[in-house]
Amino acid sequence: MTIGDGLPESASRASGEPTRTVSADVLRGLLTGGINEPARKFRLQGARIAGKLDLTGAALVVPIDFQDCSFDEPVTLVGLTVPSVNLRGCHLPSLEASRLKTRDLDASDGFNAKSVRLDQADVSGSVMFDDATLHNPGKVAFFGRALNVGQFLSLGNGFTAHGKVDLVGATVGKSLVFTGATLNHPGEFALDAQGVSVGFAVFLGSSISNPLGFTALGGIRLIDARIDQFLCCWQGRIENPGGYAIAAQGMNIRQTLLMQNGFSAVGTIDLNESAIGGSFHLSNADLDGGDGCALTAERMECGASLKLAEKVVVRGSVTLDAAIIVDRLELVDADLSGCPSLNLAYLRARSLVFSPSCPPSEMDLRHAAVAVLADDIDCWPKEYSLQDFSYDQLGRGSDPSASRRIEWLRRNKEGYLPHPYEQLIAVYRRRGDERAVRRVSVAKMRHQRTALNWAGKAWNLLLQVAVGYGYRTWQAGIWLLLLVILGGHAFSVADGTEIVAIKQPAPSFNPYAYAAEVSIPVLNLGLRSSWAARGSAAYWCWGLTAGGWILTTAVVAGIARLVKRD
Repeated sequence: MTIGDGLPESASRASGEPTRTVSADVLRGLLTGGINEPARKFRLQGARIAGKLDLTGAALVVPIDFQDCSFDEPVTLVGLTVPSVNLRGCHLPSLEASRLKTRDLDASDGFNAKSVRLDQADVSGSVMFDDATLHNPGKVAFFGRALNVGQFLSLGNGFTAHGKVDLVGATVGKSLVFTGATLNHPGEFALDAQGVSVGFAVFLGSSISNPLGFTALGGIRLIDARIDQFLCCWQGRIENPGGYAIAAQGMNIRQTLLMQNGFSAVGTIDLNESAIGGSFHLSNADLDGGDGCALTAERMECGASLKLAEKVVVRGSVTLDAAIIVDRLELVDADLSGCPSLNLAYLRARSLVFSPSCPPSEMDLRHAAVAVLADDIDCWPKEYSLQDFSYDQLGRGSDPSASRRIEWLRRNKEGYLPHPYEQLIAVYRRRGDERAVRRVSVAKMRHQRTALNWAGKAWNLLLQVAVGYGYRTWQAGIWLLLLVILGGHAFSVADGTEIVAIKQPAPSFNPYAYAAEVSIPVLNLGLRSSWAARGSAAYWCWGLTAGGWILTTAVVAGIARLVKRD
């Protein structure tokens, strides 16, 4: 049965009014065999259907084909088995199709309804709602929980939903497409696809062949979603201020996550404990977390690189605490001036490339570990934490002078910590740069002085002045020579009552040789056992002896430090 074959499709759309009225009961009888035999072919175009079309539980052998029709009451296809359903351009109060079983469902090209229910439906081919409009503000507009689609589920190319799109637990064999869609459910999740399973890709933005983008006024929930290839958010715009822009904790993407080419999100992007088999590209994008978090990816696993780069602008904190990135974490040419905190604590990555155009206010690298640190030292924020941050080498082009690296270590937020210095020393030592090793080692001891009590500060200062912390033991010789000169001069001007012979015959007295023997503990010239100092000369003897022993102790301590360190 075919009704309206002679009416051009454009004519019914242009007029805005159906050209005939058909009873829903008559249509049911024709389709199910209640009136004569079931129709072998059914197509109805540009008609008004009066009454409620209810095909609950029916099993039809002929496809349902309504085009540009208007229904007075909801259409009920609950539990219906039918080869295919075509509702292109139709207007109806609602579509109730729970547990529908069919090959294809096409409700595109101007389809308009308050709401659609497709929960637990089984569609072996594709479901198309392109250029459809659903209007159920504040409630659920599209209810597709546990929907099973063998090929494509497309709600794009002008699809508009005022109300929530609910795809919790849905399964899509190929792609879930929202390219060119607008979802409007402010303050809530505009799209709830928790636990969705997609065999190829999810498009929440443009594709290579379709540049229409995507808009959601409300958040996107993809918790525990499984995507076999990639998630693309090119030119996607998601706005849920004060809430989640994207909640995707535990999401698993086998290949790539693309948030770039004009992507913007207002609200928090939560990727905690998610797994991305390939790369995560976040570039030429705008993230606005307000006063809260813009991006959190704690314990995320990324099988390739994570790129927060190429003119991305971030407002709000970013945390990658305990994230595992198999290849590189790139923070290059990113505007992080609106980021109060960049948390990379416990991060694991092959390399960290850090050269943002504007640094964050604070950066946390506690207990993080990378093989290569490739950074622009001028791009570091004013405050950062390097406690137990480890790296095996410095990348090419990111290796300023040792003095610049020392300044970098001294600005560490926690003040003096031994590990950051030891880490840099180890890197220079593996490189064979002993001069840099000495400079950083000396700087470490100087910085350590700030964390000591008064006695420790005094001893630390003595080691620096006397022997350069063991790296300049020759300084002790200069100090000993100075002691000998001063002592020798003092002994040379002493009168006869202050230097007296205590044994006869006594060798000739030489004031400088006497000062040397008094100052150097291991030196024995026979003068001290033959001549004794009295009065002020005795004080000089005591001072020279004490100074000599202090310098000797400093030399031994400095050498011991070097031996222990090596």
